[in-house]
Amino acid sequence: MNIYNGYDIHSYTKQIINIIPKYFGNIIYEKINNKKWNTVLLEIKKTVPNSQAIQNINKNFKNGYIIDPELPRINIAIILLLIWEQIKNDIILCKHFSETLQQIGNTCIQGISHRLIIDYIAMYNDTIYQYLSIYFNKKIVNIIVDYM
Repeated sequence: MNIYNGYDIHSYTKQIINIIPKYFGNIIYEKINNKKWNTVLLEIKKTVPNSQAIQNINKNFKNGYIIDPELPRINIAIILLLIWEQIKNDIILCKHFSETLQQIGNTCIQGISHRLIIDYIAMYNDTIYQYLSIYFNKKIVNIIVDYM
């Protein structure tokens, strides 16, 4: 997110639509089977308990998808799985994710989708930054990241 639009999550929809192609491949259109979904939700409940947000996310899961009508065809459930795979063994990232779940609470679908996408992008950018920092100085890393 390049521009801070305040606390109204809906004000970020246009930016999210524009950056999705940069961060996500075709995987975000795929269907999730119910067994995988239930397994991941159970893991999340055990590690980062927030029953209100988890119930809200789960009630939006239908036939292998969580669809936000503002973000056509994108399966938000996939994004949750991608995030979980990256953070499930990291105490600090789980703590941040707990805060994200707290913000999601019982919000609308955009409250779910936008926050999960924003978290994923933040983790993606941090991972790229950390990896590049191994090989390049800070100035070059910043140039590369800005270019991407």
